[in-house]
Amino acid sequence: MGRFFFTPFLFVLLVASTAYGEGTDNDQSDVVSVRGPAPASGDWHFDFHGFLRAPMRVGMSKNENAGPGQSKINFHEPRVPDDQYLSWLYTRNQERAWGEAFLSYGNGTVTGTLGVQAYNFTDATWNDQDAQLGISQGWVTWQPDVGLAGARLVWKVGSFWNRYGGAGKYDAGQYDTYAFGRTHAMGETVRGEYDISDATTLGIEHGIGTKPAHPAVTPRNRFTLLHHAHIDGQYQKRVRVGAHYLSAWTQDSNPTETVPDGRVTVTGVDARVDGGLLGELYLAYSNIKASNATVVAPAIEVLHALGGQYFGLGITENYLGPNSGGNGNIGTLIVQYDFSFGLLYRNLRRPGTEFYGDGPNCTVSLFGMYTSVASDDPVFDGTKKLKYGGEVIYTPISWFGAGIRGDRVMPSSKDTTQSFSVVSPKVFFHSRFITHEQMSIVYSKYFYGRNPPAPAGPISPYGYGAPGITGGPDENVFKIQATIWW
Repeated sequence: MGRFFFTPFLFVLLVASTAYGEGTDNDQSDVVSVRGPAPASGDWHFDFHGFLRAPMRVGMSKNENAGPGQSKINFHEPRVPDDQYLSWLYTRNQERAWGEAFLSYGNGTVTGTLGVQAYNFTDATWNDQDAQLGISQGWVTWQPDVGLAGARLVWKVGSFWNRYGGAGKYDAGQYDTYAFGRTHAMGETVRGEYDISDATTLGIEHGIGTKPAHPAVTPRNRFTLLHHAHIDGQYQKRVRVGAHYLSAWTQDSNPTETVPDGRVTVTGVDARVDGGLLGELYLAYSNIKASNATVVAPAIEVLHALGGQYFGLGITENYLGPNSGGNGNIGTLIVQYDFSFGLLYRNLRRPGTEFYGDGPNCTVSLFGMYTSVASDDPVFDGTKKLKYGGEVIYTPISWFGAGIRGDRVMPSSKDTTQSFSVVSPKVFFHSRFITHEQMSIVYSKYFYGRNPPAPAGPISPYGYGAPGITGGPDENVFKIQATIWW
């Protein structure tokens, strides 16, 4: 119980010494933040922000057994290994539909926010009640004036996402995942920042929460508690380093259960370096220690795994294996490097020029993720996972751009037939260089191992060959996608 008594103490400490001013968590999300320009204190008003992604996706495959009146080419919902977000195989080539709207009311000191979210648009598909999340988040943010120069503070209480370890500067990176976790709990987080000097800022963050068990999960998830703490420092807005600790655990059981209490603990460090003309580099190392994780509810979503064991999409299914009992250790290294030729070109012509993308540009992104698994399941123990890729984007004029992305995914060092590659050229359209919307036309070509669609050995959940996936994986996928944020 000492974990809980620590939070009020830290809160008092932060009020007295450090604080945070933007009114949000350490946000590196792929979705738009609900914060906006802070109104004057006492000026109560409504605000509205949101995000939507609407892709039309078509998978194409040969019908080798076409009968009378049947086409030799089939068009269907894509059957590919990398379009399940809660799977290590995910590459972001085949993002699915997502929509959310955040309504807030407040002033410069206190704001209340409700979030409505869904990952399926029912009129164009079907009424999937599990996908319609409804009012999925709701919280109150308090930003008091602590009366100390250079100090800022924010306290959030309710149901909200905290995000730690996104590889992108403004989003979760090229794999759209979090090295240390995205929290899913009811609770509180307090964060403070203090400007040690004009160039250096120190940040401290701490939170607790709870996650009830889902009644349909087998074996039964239990009521789960969450505790997390973070410290980070920033120098001249060029270098940022952080250390992270998140732990979700259970102390809930009944006389008919024999599985011991479970725990999932995530620790690690990360760094972001803005090298100016040399580009921007992100590095993170994450360690997940799981003990009887099958009973831990999804208070933490980390590295495309939701909780300890959760409808086939948890840490146990993604990494440790069905015979592990949820016991093992997962170490992961993430790297992403982004470079702008537009910034380089402008500085060669006029040194010191600032460039934020408001003109013709060509960008290059290189990225990778390496995972090593130690598990009580001998089939999964010792497995190494590696995926890497690159993307080039060229925007010659304000309303049009083109690019190409390539990924190599090797989910198991013990079975190379599971490996596959994806190449995705695309064109996209928007109203100006810096804007809120984008219309994309994308073609993806998949290259598989020797024996698809049913590779031997361990596979990540919901990949090709998984239960419910009939027929071989698609080699060709076509997509038209609209995205906007406000």
